Amino acid sequence: MTTQETMPPGLARLGKIGVALAVLGGVAFLGGIAMLHEEKMFWEAYFFGWLIWTCYGLGCFGLMLLQTVIRSNWGYPVMRLFEAGAKTLPLMFLLFLPLAFRGAYFLYPWADHAMVMKDPVLQHRSGMMNVPGFAIRGLLYFAFWTFCTLYLTRLTKAQDETGNEALAQNRTNFAAGAMVVHGILVTFAVLDWVMTLEPDWYSTIFGVWFIIGQTLSAMGLVTVIGSKGYAANRAPWTREVVTETVRRDWGNMLLMLTMVWAYFSLSQWLIIWNGNLPQEIVFYVHRFQGNWIYVGAFIVIFQFFVPFLALLSGKTKRYPGLLSTVAAWLMIMRLIDLTWHVLPIFHGGSMAIVLLAYAAVAAFGGLWLALFVRLLGANSLVQSPQFVNGYREVKHHA
Repeated sequence: MTTQETMPPGLARLGKIGVALAVLGGVAFLGGIAMLHEEKMFWEAYFFGWLIWTCYGLGCFGLMLLQTVIRSNWGYPVMRLFEAGAKTLPLMFLLFLPLAFRGAYFLYPWADHAMVMKDPVLQHRSGMMNVPGFAIRGLLYFAFWTFCTLYLTRLTKAQDETGNEALAQNRTNFAAGAMVVHGILVTFAVLDWVMTLEPDWYSTIFGVWFIIGQTLSAMGLVTVIGSKGYAANRAPWTREVVTETVRRDWGNMLLMLTMVWAYFSLSQWLIIWNGNLPQEIVFYVHRFQGNWIYVGAFIVIFQFFVPFLALLSGKTKRYPGLLSTVAAWLMIMRLIDLTWHVLPIFHGGSMAIVLLAYAAVAAFGGLWLALFVRLLGANSLVQSPQFVNGYREVKHHA
């Protein structure tokens, strides 16, 4: 299929909402900084807003690789959404550059020479944790993600236009290897970007936990879009494309990711808390003080128990309105969860930094959504039937 479908009204509105969010969020963010006159707080909020939407891009990238490998029926209607989300990563790289060359000095203890001289752990890590290394590794991460996205989407477009079914297997072979490298790179990226915000803290499970969170965010986004499209019965997500089986699989994916997120979260807490080592337990000490302990309890209840029980029900998966509501709620909870993980480090988690960080989330989110919708409009919104049949035929003969 080379004929581009008309952009559904809901997606067109999402692009306009993105532009409005970018403007309003940017004004609120810059206005708040102008009132406070504090550069450190600027970079803290900037980093948080950038991190939230980078997670969405990486989540879409991971799901694009997964769908390319497994060739699932549930992924067929939303593969273009995964690809468009992955294509936003060059934007996030451009927004990363100010962090790498200026913001890092205000965010990371290892970039503060005076603090490094006082801390033997930071001295030991200085061979890796330094600003040039941080910037170079960031460049390599985004170069890999961008190359893989461009390569796979180019093959997708070629198969769509030529009907060459052998390209499906070529994409699968490439994506299988890329998934392994992606897992390693995200682990290192999370170590660079998030874990080292705490001077001496470390966790061997943190990278995997982040991968699951990114995937849950992205799966929530595409479930909302696909379910809303089905509910409106507008092309391309008609009732023939988004079948009851597909919606059930989307719900099962959200359920599985919610359970795995909870498993890793509980495992990390049990291991660190029972070990009771000062350099490890400091992470939870910071987050069990003040109002943050109530935020943590809210996350346990409303990011696990409530969506878990809702997604166990077959009724939730049968009705697109219920499914999209649960998916949207999980997206909100992902924001709150990352708030609990990151913001207590900054200015003691004060209300000022929370408000500024959320303004940055709105500003960067507006840019991300506007670009996401624009990228969606560049191709057909659903893979052609010939493409999907090629998937199945190659898979059958493999």
